[in-house]
Amino acid sequence: MKLNADIVYDYLKDSLNVELKGRKCTGLHLERPLFYLGNGAPFEENQLYVVRGDKINASAHIKPGVVLVVVGPCLQLAFLANRCTILHAPSTTDVF
Repeated sequence: MKLNADIVYDYLKDSLNVELKGRKCTGLHLERPLFYLGNGAPFEENQLYVVRGDKINASAHIKPGVVLVVVGPCLQLAFLANRCTILHAPSTTDVF
């Protein structure tokens, strides 16, 4: 099943305090979510990632169509918002 950021946001806002930021893409193009562990790998095109805010590198390579579910504080939110769609849950929660 393909997803988009709005579908994921509508689902998450019922259980988490989450904010939608950054570029908006309404097409159903996202693959199932992956956990990103900060290993330096690029964020792949049309992929949904769940990532802790402290695991994102400022020099991360972000391909088009990426949606990030960022959990916890993140210093790079302004940088990321210019490059992809972000669903930010500011409070720290156990994403696993």
